[in-house]
Amino acid sequence: MAWRGGPGPAAPSDTLRMTITTPDLTLSRRSLLAGLLAPAALALPGCGGGDGNPIAYPPYEPPLTEPRFTPDGLAGRIVRRLRPGPGALYAATDHGAWRRGAGGWQAIGLAGQVVLDIAAIDAATLIASVERPDPQGPTHALMESRDGGLSWQALVHDFGGREGPEPVRALQVDGSRLLATGTDVLAESTDRGRRWRLLSGQWHAFTQPKDALARHPVTGDIWYGGQDAIEGFVLMCRRAADGRLDAFPGLMPNPSVAKGIRFVAGQPQRVIVSGEGGVVQTTDNGARWTRLLDADYRFHFDVLQDPQRPTRFVTAQWAKNYDDPQPLVVQVSDDDGRSWRRIQHPDARLFGGVWSMAVGVERGRTVYDLGLYRGGVMRLELPAS
Repeated sequence: MAWRGGPGPAAPSDTLRMTITTPDLTLSRRSLLAGLLAPAALALPGCGGGDGNPIAYPPYEPPLTEPRFTPDGLAGRIVRRLRPGPGALYAATDHGAWRRGAGGWQAIGLAGQVVLDIAAIDAATLIASVERPDPQGPTHALMESRDGGLSWQALVHDFGGREGPEPVRALQVDGSRLLATGTDVLAESTDRGRRWRLLSGQWHAFTQPKDALARHPVTGDIWYGGQDAIEGFVLMCRRAADGRLDAFPGLMPNPSVAKGIRFVAGQPQRVIVSGEGGVVQTTDNGARWTRLLDADYRFHFDVLQDPQRPTRFVTAQWAKNYDDPQPLVVQVSDDDGRSWRRIQHPDARLFGGVWSMAVGVERGRTVYDLGLYRGGVMRLELPAS
């Protein structure tokens, strides 16, 4: 994946500069190179193939020497969630749901609705929590598609209990069940979102939403969080072994909110939590916590570990400004979180606040997808060292 951008003001002295490439120009150069190489390839005898046919090699890409950003579409959209699914990446935005495949981003319905989260049960079955504009106040629904987003139907469900439905804030597929959070609750469904069993909390509580949700792939513990009624940081963990609920209040100074929860490959007791004010971590399953990154009340929605370089972590920030452009600022640690360096996109006109993140490997390179507030999706590649 690659990113592009335009010129901008000079960066601070501790800010790394990066190469901004142009998709169309890159494509034309690759096409020209392929055209120049094709006749030569056809003239070569078969080598190692055993059938006399030439071997087709992918275009050569030299190693990166500096960070590279590339715009990836959905310009102007608020990209609330980026969710990996079977063979694709899904985006929940302020204007419907989208899927990214080999050909780029494609709309898959729910246009005109705010998609709070989306879960891909399989390539055909999608569940989305949506918010619909209404003069009397927004309404909410759980939607299901059984044809990969070609059509959607509202689910009749009991998320909210006897008092009626409440909004689903976060969704996660966990094998044969679906996990979800609401304003105060953690719940599970084994019938694709129709009937829900309360795991913790209470329905229709007077508090702020719990938008962060993650199940530990090794321990089975379910971590979730958000904010309380007085804008305090909330983080909870429901233990898989006995159903015990552990609370971890006050990990960041108020006002604060938990936004992202990640687990570290190869370290099952290590949990990294990002939110307003920075990033915190535990290396002993919650017994003790330390500050990993201090952001002075800027928001960090996520932290990603490089799947090819386990000691590299990447995060990005958003200053709480809904109306004006802001820099796209990424922070990278190559020493397991002990120190961080800052990378800034040079385009000062960009809505560069990051609300969602995803990571993958393409053509042997780690690629970071950054979902921006009103800026669509930006992709980032980093040098190997």
